[in-house]
Amino acid sequence: EDEEDIVFQTSNLKKLLEKYSLDENKIIDQASTIGDFLSRKKYEKAIKLIENFLSQFRKVILYVNQEIPALKLEIKALELQINSLENEKTDLEKTIREFEIRHNRELGAIVLKILELRKRRLKVEAEKDSAKQNEYEEAEKDYSEYQSDFSEIQSEKYSKLSSEDEIEIKKIFRKASKLCHPDVVNDEQKEKAEKIFADLNKAYKENDIKTVMIILYNLEDGNFFVSKSDSIKESDQLRMKVMELELIRDELIKSISLIKESETYQTIAEIKDWDIYFKETHEKLVNELRNLENSD
Repeated sequence: EDEEDIVFQTSNLKKLLEKYSLDENKIIDQASTIGDFLSRKKYEKAIKLIENFLSQFRKVILYVNQEIPALKLEIKALELQINSLENEKTDLEKTIREFEIRHNRELGAIVLKILELRKRRLKVEAEKDSAKQNEYEEAEKDYSEYQSDFSEIQSEKYSKLSSEDEIEIKKIFRKASKLCHPDVVNDEQKEKAEKIFADLNKAYKENDIKTVMIILYNLEDGNFFVSKSDSIKESDQLRMKVMELELIRDELIKSISLIKESETYQTIAEIKDWDIYFKETHEKLVNELRNLENSD
């Protein structure tokens, strides 16, 4: 009977130490003494000390529902999945933005000139033929919108990186994003995490490798954030958190699908070499501009 009790109690102790974040400094002396009693076959003393040990932490542990470790593991898995999906979404948005910036800087001026000539021509035609009025108004709208976008993108901060730095900034960004993603930190730290995560995303999209590195350094040095799964103790709260994270994950999957289905991304995905694409497109636009100028 004593031996069965020892097996049962030591099993409880092992589970306790493995599954829950107890302060090792508080338990090491008792655990060492228990081990000493068992090795010397002083079972009665060992049983008594194990019972006292478990009783000491019962209010904290409450002989914890076996569902809790599984829920915490599920939350950790969802947090990793969300972080991975968020990285994919950010990379897609970054690629699109880089394409738009390069398109603007290499082709924007000539596109704007073409739109202006079309607008002027249609204005003259609309003055002679009212049936052309709608077409002219559409051309005027296209010109105004493109001019606004052109000016906005021209003023954006953006650095072109070497292929080595592109790899490095992506690696640093992903490491940092795992440490401050607002959807996986506890609620008390969410606002602070949102600010840091926004700054991190901005720096990453601008290819500001220095700022991305500084943010990562500060995160690692400060050890700022605690995972939601580490800060929640009740199974009901953990189940709610699982559902919340599942919704966030599903929304990210939808957002990624919409980006990949967009006309802009489809165009980019078909381009094998950006240098060749922009060179050939520039030549086509130059010819189009010449034709418009010669037909005036």
